[in-house]
Amino acid sequence: MLTPPAKAQGVDLRGVVTDSASGERVPFANVTIHGTNRGAATNLNGFYIIPGVSYGTYELVVSVLGYKQEVTELNV
Repeated sequence: MLTPPAKAQGVDLRGVVTDSASGERVPFANVTIHGTNRGAATNLNGFYIIPGVSYGTYELVVSVLGYKQEVTELNV
């Protein structure tokens, strides 16, 4: 008997937050998935990872003190 492959539990959502004017990476920014309790903070290099994100369409919200909040639609 053949066993079907296991369905993926989601993907790791990862990226880098940068300043749109200077291109510099932004440390300690908050990156959240709107309407969920999922999110992360960027490290010193502006990098973040949110593990195990289920497939779907989300709004990714990036906020940090001194910057305008950015909201981006994301298809996983």
